[in-house]
Amino acid sequence: MSVTENIGNILIVLIAIASVILIILIALEKNLYQKIVIRKNRRNAFYIKEIKKINKKDPKIALNKIDNIAKNFFKEAFKIGKSKDYTEIKGYFNQKNNIDASVLCDMMIKILYSGKEPDAKDNQKLIIQLIKIIVNNPIMTKEEKMLQENKNKKTIKDLLQNIWVSHIRKKEFNNKKNEGENN
Repeated sequence: MSVTENIGNILIVLIAIASVILIILIALEKNLYQKIVIRKNRRNAFYIKEIKKINKKDPKIALNKIDNIAKNFFKEAFKIGKSKDYTEIKGYFNQKNNIDASVLCDMMIKILYSGKEPDAKDNQKLIIQLIKIIVNNPIMTKEEKMLQENKNKKTIKDLLQNIWVSHIRKKEFNNKKNEGENN
């Protein structure tokens, strides 16, 4: 038997190998995605837990804790130096069009630098705003950032599917061509 007679068998083996590779890649992609989602939720959940631990009985201590949590979150999520004051931080968020974070900075500026004693109502507003920021701005690892940047790019699975579809179309075209020649 010649190679042309065995081409059908060779194609079946190649298709089987490609299918196994595709299944393995899909499983790996799902596993990686799950790990990333878990890791992302873990860091943001940490900050939410820290907010829940705040003792709201003493507004001054609570305000210092809110300030500390907010700056730590900004440092980790946005790579903003913890030593910066809220006026500088607000400028950064204005440039990035992050309205929620800018509003929090305005609130902190008003409360911290006004000279008046903080009260529980002000702290509650700060906590609500900070939680909103934490929920809407997930902390991402390098892998997560790469995945987000590549979100619109084709995945390996998509590429293999396109190769497979083009192979089938080419085979159908050749079959129709051969049928036309035989008639």
